[in-house]
Amino acid sequence: MKATTIVIAILLLTTVNCFSQLKVNTDGTVKIGSATGWPQGGDLQIVQNNKTTEGRVFATSPNIARWWTINSIYAYGFGIDAVGVGQIYGNIYDPNVQIISFNKYSTVGINWPSLTGGIYPYKLLVGGDIYCNHLWETSLDESEKVVSRPIESALDKIMQITGKTITSDKNQKSFESSPITERLHFGFSSKEVGVVFPNLIKVGDNPELPVGINYTGLIPVLVEALKEQQRKIINLEDEINSLKLLNGLSTQHDNQKVGILNQNVPNPFNYETLISYSIESDFSTAIISLYNLQGTQLKTYKIEKGSTQLVIKGSEYQAGMYLYSLIIDGKIVDTKQMVLTN
Repeated sequence: MKATTIVIAILLLTTVNCFSQLKVNTDGTVKIGSATGWPQGGDLQIVQNNKTTEGRVFATSPNIARWWTINSIYAYGFGIDAVGVGQIYGNIYDPNVQIISFNKYSTVGINWPSLTGGIYPYKLLVGGDIYCNHLWETSLDESEKVVSRPIESALDKIMQITGKTITSDKNQKSFESSPITERLHFGFSSKEVGVVFPNLIKVGDNPELPVGINYTGLIPVLVEALKEQQRKIINLEDEINSLKLLNGLSTQHDNQKVGILNQNVPNPFNYETLISYSIESDFSTAIISLYNLQGTQLKTYKIEKGSTQLVIKGSEYQAGMYLYSLIIDGKIVDTKQMVLTN
């Protein structure tokens, strides 16, 4: 009977060795699977030919399941917690410290406390600073049937929000006394932004998350506000130049009225207008010069002694406001304004 048992055991071991897909080598390495031709190496090898290959760590109840890779210094683990959140861990002695976590709603957290709140209004949550070489966003492509319209009153809207210096340390009472300048940030109040730009504010149902501000969305508004402000600056410069020109050109020649320059008629005009003038004293040269509001001389008309008039053709100029001056012997006698309409 004993001999028969030994023979049966030998036969069973031979059968297992022929058909088994689990092999423990003498050096302690383990191979699972019968496929060949894969790159050799590793202490645990799982190989299959032309089929899905899976490795599973299974907990029979809704509990935590983890797989760890550990050396003498570091440990990294992959697993799932009791509420179904996938985790990549970085500390075997404190598995609650997650490096990366993700849930079934495709939300990923990096250095984020937890993703146990269900559905989040964001796909990526980062508990720290983000540094990258380039950040690209989808553009507003007119070819994709996107309805767009100009940003109106951008400057007025920007004036309604205030930039603030913010410290992330709630215990820091004074900005000036803080030795750690890295704690200081610059931003806007979500309440102010929400009043002026409600579409740049995101408020989720998750109580873990504060209100989010789309700072990138403010860039087009800032660009239009800057352009609007620049147009105002140009208009003010034109007015200043006009006032300077009027102030400098309205002097009298040797404090005597050597010539008379009248207002053009009609004014405004769109076809032609007449400028009448009168010069009774002798002179060497006399001209009427036409300027734009930037003070650039556009055209000069030579005139003679006596009382007469000059015809200005509207077709020679663009619609706008102009200045014209009576200049006798290189000195300005008088300057007036005229307006050309379309």
